[in-house]
Amino acid sequence: MTLPELAVDLPEGWSHRRDVAPFALVARADPWPTRLAPNLLVAVTPADPGQSPEAYLAAQIQGVATTLVEPVLLDASADRRARTVTFLVAHATGGADLTVLQHHSHTDDGYVIAAAGTAADGDWPEVAATLYALVRSVRVAS
Repeated sequence: MTLPELAVDLPEGWSHRRDVAPFALVARADPWPTRLAPNLLVAVTPADPGQSPEAYLAAQIQGVATTLVEPVLLDASADRRARTVTFLVAHATGGADLTVLQHHSHTDDGYVIAAAGTAADGDWPEVAATLYALVRSVRVAS
């Protein structure tokens, strides 16, 4: 199976990390004054053509609830026409409090592009707008 190549509009000061995960698109704010820099992780998977955006969103939220430590769902939405779901989750992991923004879009050729922007809770006010724009800019390269 050949997955589609992705494109993303990285903001100034962000770098694409090709050495981290060959199966995913990874980027981060660089440099960043603290150890945990805001980052982007994007994966592509085959979509279930029979699943509605609302059912997909519910399944993703259920997955978050069962895999993350003390997750708090802050916001969630599904757009049937755009075939996207977006949700915002705060959680604790390994001693760090994180905010994770996920934006999943279904492509015309049957894939789901899952983009996750992550930042330390304390950095969220500073990077929220950037992460929202970043996860929504991920697309199949033309």
